[in-house]
Amino acid sequence: MRRLNVALAIVFLTTIVADIASAGTLTYVLQPGATITPCHGSPTGPSEPLSGTFSWQRFDSSLITDAYVFDTTALDFESASYHLTLNTKPANDVASTVVFSPQEASFGAAVDATGLYTTPLRMVNGVAWGTYEGTAASPTTLTYTDIVLFPTGAGGNWAAQLSFTAILVPEPSALDLLGIGAVGLSAYGWRKRSESGLRSGERNKPKPNQRPRPSIIYPNSVQRGPANQQ
Repeated sequence: MRRLNVALAIVFLTTIVADIASAGTLTYVLQPGATITPCHGSPTGPSEPLSGTFSWQRFDSSLITDAYVFDTTALDFESASYHLTLNTKPANDVASTVVFSPQEASFGAAVDATGLYTTPLRMVNGVAWGTYEGTAASPTTLTYTDIVLFPTGAGGNWAAQLSFTAILVPEPSALDLLGIGAVGLSAYGWRKRSESGLRSGERNKPKPNQRPRPSIIYPNSVQRGPANQQ
């Protein structure tokens, strides 16, 4: 019965790990060399180094069969003059798409921009799509050279152009999580054995008013055994 319980617990942990791996959020960090350039039809100022992170959450789409589609669930980019944060209003929602072949990736998000002339802004690919490394379901590296920001309403000139490479932040792997679960099960089993041993010892201890059972010692002359038989 105990082995069955342990086996069921391992299966349960494996299921949880699989769910985490399939539905987890992908978080990316911008690498050195990322830039933002203010524009209003054409560049209006110098490019500035850009840093920050963003997160994607994959969702199923029956309309697209050769790519994965992602929602941008978090975004925080900052330079010396500008600060971009995610605008979460449903009307401004824009998806990102990662294509199986060729290995191309679009970028989509609506952002509030501090330091630019208008907000909110739509962040999307310009003329060129980005590229990625890894799998379409979980890209490890995303590279974009032509991300543009423009007003979410119809028309309007670009407000800025971004260029960056982003690296996936490692998450605990399925094996790591399963290992943690196995350690927890081992600790639980050790504790149960310890408690069982203590209870067994308490049962064998003499009660306060109970006289210990005397031990019978046979003299050598009456001991039976092959060694004493003549």
